[in-house]
Amino acid sequence: MSTTHNDSPEVLLPLAAAGDELFPAAALELALELDVPPVIDLTDPLLLDALSPEQHTDRYPTPRGVWVSIFKPLVERSAAVVALVLLSPILLVLAAMVRLTLGRGVLFEQRRIGLGGRPFTILKFRTMKHSRRQHDEPVPVERRRTHKHPNDPRLTRTGRFMRTWSLDELPQLVNIARGEMSIIGPRPELETIVARYEPWQHQRHVVRPGLTGLWQVSDRASGKLLCECTEIDIEYVETVSFRTDLRILVRTPSAALGSNRGI
Repeated sequence: MSTTHNDSPEVLLPLAAAGDELFPAAALELALELDVPPVIDLTDPLLLDALSPEQHTDRYPTPRGVWVSIFKPLVERSAAVVALVLLSPILLVLAAMVRLTLGRGVLFEQRRIGLGGRPFTILKFRTMKHSRRQHDEPVPVERRRTHKHPNDPRLTRTGRFMRTWSLDELPQLVNIARGEMSIIGPRPELETIVARYEPWQHQRHVVRPGLTGLWQVSDRASGKLLCECTEIDIEYVETVSFRTDLRILVRTPSAALGSNRGI
């Protein structure tokens, strides 16, 4: 078999086998080592299961346009820096309140999936006595439905106040200033939830996750989980523009204060 540049062999995935099991990821590595183009069947369930969130996301086009590519990240990161400076007295007061009620460790840090399917650490003010997700365990659906319940006994008085006004989300301005998040975009989801995504749901990761988004302000999302409303996030991805972002931003205050979803 010729291995010249014009007539290189093809590696059909899945290829690598061990017993009765096939390992498409191993086949892809073999193709790369041989410097040959693999023929990938993107409808193969076995192959799709082997792809990471990053690889799934790479299958979808990135939104184009001057607003999305240039002005949106520039404006939002600049706005986040200005907001951090202007709100610094409030942030310090909130941090002191958390320290007094919960002790050391003012911020709650959690891994979420962001732009390109890559994980990052989201920041929030701590509001509960004990983290319900301090271990890497699957999150039951019923707990996801009630994670903002105002009568949760683990909520401190300070935490209940901050959640009522969505003040616990303010540290995410740091995530925005870093370029990990946007002001407007799909809310970042837990790694354990994304691991159970259908392939089409990963399209939501072609834009930066947001502090608020279409899911928060949409009537269609009422009473539903974030992962049950992926089509709303994809609608945003496919129609993102300055006008869309402005409309979501204007509707966010009433949506955040009018429900228990927060922002």
